[in-house]
Amino acid sequence: ARRVKALAPPAAAAPKGARRCTRRPCRAAAPEGSEGEAWGMATRLAHGYKPADPFDASAPPLYQTATFVQPDAVSNGEYDYTRSGNPTRDLLQEQWASLEGADAAYAFTSGMGALATVLRLCKAGDHVV
Repeated sequence: ARRVKALAPPAAAAPKGARRCTRRPCRAAAPEGSEGEAWGMATRLAHGYKPADPFDASAPPLYQTATFVQPDAVSNGEYDYTRSGNPTRDLLQEQWASLEGADAAYAFTSGMGALATVLRLCKAGDHVV
């Protein structure tokens, strides 16, 4: 895999009076087998998805359905209703955790769901910023 590093433009290229950005580029955790070097965030975003479909898409498919077919009338498959989980959200969570170098990540299906969860974790007198 080719690694690309973002380079800051030389100070001479900046317009007169412009402040020079001193922030270091964001670094994401390196994928396995990359000899321990961290790839830049843009590279991880561009190459993080590893297609498992017959068309070798560079982006995952979006499953825009509300319900999924079940194996029979008394048991559920891996997905039943899209708000409780779907393949697109699962992949988002996996990629998000990978980009953050975390073990797991969770994506909510709505802003109200996220807000309700945060507020349930708070105790009386806590502040949410």
